Amino acid sequence: MRAVRAVSPDCTVIGLAGKIEAVFELHQLGFDAVFSCTPGIIDLDQALKLGPKHLTQTANEVAKKKKKFV
Repeated sequence: MRAVRAVSPDCTVIGLAGKIEAVFELHQLGFDAVFSCTPGIIDLDQALKLGPKHLTQTANEVAKKKKKFV
């Protein structure tokens, strides 16, 4: 995060992950927003199998929301 902020202090840092537990700590580290890519509680096999699909869907949703603020 520090390297990103050093180069571009005004950039928005967004994290995508399968499961997010420590949102407060992630914000303290410098993330502006964090998003879970899983659509709720699913088992590990399903999460791995559908990971690329869920990541793509989440990234598209984040991009749509980001456009509203730019």
